[in-house]
Amino acid sequence: MLKNRFYVAAIMVISVHIPLPAQDVDILKTRPMFEVASLRAAVQDTPPKWTLTPGRLIYSNATLTGLILRAYGIRNFQLAGAIPVSEALRWDLNATIPAGASPDQVNSMLQQLLIERFGLKVHRESKDMQLDALIVAKNGSKLRQAEIPKGLSLTKTLSGNTRMEGRVPISLLVSYLTGYLSRIVIDQTGLTGLYEITLEWVPDEFERGYKRPSNNLEAAGTSGPSLIQALHQLGLDFERRRGPVEMLVIDHVEKSPTEN
Repeated sequence: MLKNRFYVAAIMVISVHIPLPAQDVDILKTRPMFEVASLRAAVQDTPPKWTLTPGRLIYSNATLTGLILRAYGIRNFQLAGAIPVSEALRWDLNATIPAGASPDQVNSMLQQLLIERFGLKVHRESKDMQLDALIVAKNGSKLRQAEIPKGLSLTKTLSGNTRMEGRVPISLLVSYLTGYLSRIVIDQTGLTGLYEITLEWVPDEFERGYKRPSNNLEAAGTSGPSLIQALHQLGLDFERRRGPVEMLVIDHVEKSPTEN
């Protein structure tokens, strides 16, 4: 029986769009805004949940950090600067969205809400960071091309292994790996189109950012391959590099929002 299934539904965008200074009122008036938005302290200790439907956004039990990450479409490691509140403090957001608003516009509305309610001020800068390039292994790609797309699904097996399946472009695989490894992964495979992706692996030190794992399964004492070994089975590999990564830097944010 497989557990904890969820779907990777979006491609990560490394570049972030930074809001204009809060005092530039004339320009801010052109930014899309929620028709109505209620932001209140959460009363239930449950995992954060993002629900976006036509005309409505509900983000329950969200931290301030989570709100910022969602608004700017970034990962934790792309956020710098101090947030002066405990992660234990959570918020419930319930907002009405104008008809026809795109997901990007909803993110922009959330940015505006953070500027108005929390006095958020940010800027962006580039930081040289370690990253991993996904490349075709020396013996060539073993991926099979697919015709009909199918979103990535991630499951945990009874033995504790992680299994991922789907028919997706390499860009979506790279997006998933960036989130899973909590560091930048870039696509350097040169592969285009849809591919059959089936991976099963046991978490190892490489995934936590410590070192490249051994290829000796007996020495590792695992019940299956590591992530990098599973990628080798598809004719893919990682190459460690350094490069510029766009960062979002918090200049100022209030501890609590203004009244609704």
